[in-house]
Amino acid sequence: MLTASCVTCLSVVGTWSTWGEWTACSTSCGVGTRLRTRKCSPETMSREVTLNCTRGNTTEKESCVSTCKG
Repeated sequence: MLTASCVTCLSVVGTWSTWGEWTACSTSCGVGTRLRTRKCSPETMSREVTLNCTRGNTTEKESCVSTCKG
């Protein structure tokens, strides 16, 4: 029989996917930001893998520079 705390543990088990593609820069002229995401997929019951999805972020952000036209 699973307890409530056990069900919670099982819901976070998984591994991070690879990072997706970067989005376009948020501005068309000057400094902006761009994002990329990844997902946590439940694939294994290993405690070590559980830590992979609880550490780190689903979204990564970085600065970008777009060349101004004109």
